[in-house]
Amino acid sequence: MGNIIVSKLQPIGEKYKNEKYSECIEDLINLWNEIPEPKTDYKDGNVYLIIEYLVIIYLKMEKFDEAYKWAIHSTIFNNIRNLAGEAEFLIGKVAFAKNDFEFAKNMFYLAKKRSGGRCFEGNDPNSKAYKDLIKNFDLK
Repeated sequence: MGNIIVSKLQPIGEKYKNEKYSECIEDLINLWNEIPEPKTDYKDGNVYLIIEYLVIIYLKMEKFDEAYKWAIHSTIFNNIRNLAGEAEFLIGKVAFAKNDFEFAKNMFYLAKKRSGGRCFEGNDPNSKAYKDLIKNFDLK
């Protein structure tokens, strides 16, 4: 059952590779709307990936307000699917892109704490900058 969403994301990924970002957004919104409520109970635990893709593409398009809206919405999956700081990391990425470094630092700190640092191990080209931001983080 866990492959329903992934199989529907694959053609969207092809459009992304061809820089058809507006089409990707339209397809992702349609896919999101196809998922019955509550989306957190859907039989395929990869529903969260729809949000992650939306955020990544909105960031690519520099539509920061839309990216932020969806990143915040990803928290509905906390403690269900997101057990390792995925939502906080996503929110931090948007804050970082918007140059809101203080908020990004807080989100990255939470993501690091929840993931044991694993959230920084992906292939995100900004991972080093994210890590540097929290290097000297002092929780007050």
